[in-house]
Parts: sequence; structure tokens; C-alpha cells
Amino acid sequence: MALKNIYKLLKPNGTLILHVPAHPFLYGSIDASIGHFRRYEKEKLVNSIRRSGFEIDKIRRLNFIGAVGWFIVNKLFRDKEVKETKIAIFNLFAPIFLSLENIFEPSFGTSILVIAKRKKL
Repeated sequence: MALKNIYKLLKPNGTLILHVPAHPFLYGSIDASIGHFRRYEKEKLVNSIRRSGFEIDKIRRLNFIGAVGWFIVNKLFRDKEVKETKIAIFNLFAPIFLSLENIFEPSFGTSILVIAKRKKL
């Protein structure tokens, strides 16, 4: 429903930039505490976007290392929030992994980025 409303609001050939949390199995108390209602599977998201009338220009998963950390903190440690010390550790390694993501799309990540266009009339 939200995608159809966005489609109606965009001008023909307008661009949708969507950044959503990925992988439903990662959903946990941290997600709830920051306002996430769900996490998305890439294939289902693609289907929803196309059914709403959009043409997808680009779609990819982002932040492999963040997803590994999210899984450890959220699922194994069952933390309710991300502590600053854990963010500092992530920030040490992130530049290396994120630069690699510019070359290779990870098959696993915390987020999905979508760039899509409203079809021309």
C-alpha cells in the first residue's frame, strides 16, 4: 500500500530511493527499539516494488560486516541496544569491508538499497 501511494505521488520518471532493513531472521529487540516493524527479503521486496508499477534500476544488499555484528549482538547476546564500545569496534573494520562492497555485492547485509523509477506515462 505504501509503495502504491509513493508511486502515485511521484511524477512520471520520478525516482524512488528506498533503504530498508534486510533478512527477517535478524529481527530482534534492537530493531523494535529503533522503530523497525520488520526486515525484508530481497526477492519479496522486488516483487512488491514491481507490482506497484516501478521499474527497478538498482537493488543490492549493503553492510555485510554490520549484519554479522547485528546477528551476534541481537541474537546471540540478546542486547536491547547497541553499545558505543561495539560501535567503535565496528568502525575499525567497516572501512575495509565497505570498500570491498563497492566491488562485490554481499549476499548478506543489514540493509537493502533500491533505486527505482516511476514508469513514464
